[in-house]
Amino acid sequence: MSGVFYYKEFNDHDLGDNENPLGKKFNEIIKDLEENKYTNLGGIKLIKGDGDVKYFRAKLSDSDSLLFTSIKHNDKDAFVILEVILNHDYQKSKFLTNKEKIKNIHIVNQSDKEISYNADEIDTPQDH
Repeated sequence: MSGVFYYKEFNDHDLGDNENPLGKKFNEIIKDLEENKYTNLGGIKLIKGDGDVKYFRAKLSDSDSLLFTSIKHNDKDAFVILEVILNHDYQKSKFLTNKEKIKNIHIVNQSDKEISYNADEIDTPQDH
């Protein structure tokens, strides 16, 4: 099982509950990441932000996406869920528009407990 963590300021408000199509797709992607260390759900695409920092993008719907990255945590592969990008509005992304943002994030587990990691352990995502 792979670790899935969250940017401490991750806003899940737009996902709604598990009955909302965005919430359902999000939960399916998270489950797949945890169980399989990768996901083919959501048409995963490698995208570049400011300074050529690379991220994964998974489609939650035709117009909404999930942005995440990969890290090493306790010598194991893990994922960090960063943000939901609504309506293809990538210009509003905290991460895609600010290459320093990824170096200074606080990461929490699903119980909202902060985990420690070295910013240098953030992997450059690779196409699978």
